[in-house]
Amino acid sequence: MKKRNFLSYIIIISIIGVLFAGYLTYGTFSSGNCPLIESCPYYFNLPACGYGLIIYGIILLFSLIAFINKKLQQKLMTGIFYISIVGILFSAFSSIYEIFYLKCASPPCRYSLLLPTCVYGLVMYTAIFLLSKSLKKK
Repeated sequence: MKKRNFLSYIIIISIIGVLFAGYLTYGTFSSGNCPLIESCPYYFNLPACGYGLIIYGIILLFSLIAFINKKLQQKLMTGIFYISIVGILFSAFSSIYEIFYLKCASPPCRYSLLLPTCVYGLVMYTAIFLLSKSLKKK
């Protein structure tokens, strides 16, 4: 597969991540609760989805610049690779914290999307990591 195809997939996943995390962040700030009516981990008075929004935004910015500028492509792909590792670690920690330590308003916990939202972030960061790893080898 060509580099541009890998980059296109990273761009698509990061757009989905920005939209998803943006929706959750906006909903959390506007109502004070997660819009999907589930528990939400907070770190330094910011919901986990807010950090996810920042990480996805950086990945989106790097991937768009890499798509346009071939000279910076390898450096930006290395950056995306390491940022996706940060995203994986953060979402894995948040997922574990959300599943095992946060208390639900009414036990047992029910998630609107079957799993906590941090788990979906983990899946998307892992996909970006695998795509960027494949691009780094080329």
